[in-house]
Amino acid sequence: FAGLPGHLVTLKPSAIDPDGLGRPETVPQYDAANPPELAGMLIGGDSGLFHYRDDEWKRLLDFAKSLSRQWGTRWLISTSRRTPAAIAEEVFALSKDKDVVADFLDYRWAGPGTLPKIFGRADVILCTEDSSTMISEGVSARLPVIGVAPESHSFKPEEAEYRQYLLGHDWCRFLGISGLDAENFGEALAQVKPMSENHLDELAAALKQRLPKLFGD
Repeated sequence: FAGLPGHLVTLKPSAIDPDGLGRPETVPQYDAANPPELAGMLIGGDSGLFHYRDDEWKRLLDFAKSLSRQWGTRWLISTSRRTPAAIAEEVFALSKDKDVVADFLDYRWAGPGTLPKIFGRADVILCTEDSSTMISEGVSARLPVIGVAPESHSFKPEEAEYRQYLLGHDWCRFLGISGLDAENFGEALAQVKPMSENHLDELAAALKQRLPKLFGD
């Protein structure tokens, strides 16, 4: 679509203004040699072509504990409206270990609109891939983003193209939950180059170029 005259391909717009998060302008290169102090974990759930097994949820939470032991990284975890209640309870139990979880935002009680509380504090984001919105918001917050997916998943064609668009800009990387460990997580982080611009400014500039009469002088 990017080559068509009536189309504009861009990062999905987010209501979150990264300039209002108080984040540093320059993001360090995180990896195993320079691990993040705080990592955000955004947990979704089954959605359309995504289906999570119980053992994959267990693997994800075991990874969180393992990374805390190996790297000293602590987690800021948020569930979503699609997160199974049983998994939310597992995260709640894990959140009692403050060596692993620095903060837990339970969607059942916190509701929507809480992600800026994580984006403003986290050094990196790990996000389940069932939500393009959460991935896009992490990218637009100028954070290194790693998406993780269950074995049973696929994308509609336009969604697959969008993921390639994100990968092509090196804003994120994607891993399977089944093989998730500190080594490949660190390698993926080392390949990410977070967005440096404000995505809202970039969108405004692109629209102004395409629709100059709308903007006037």
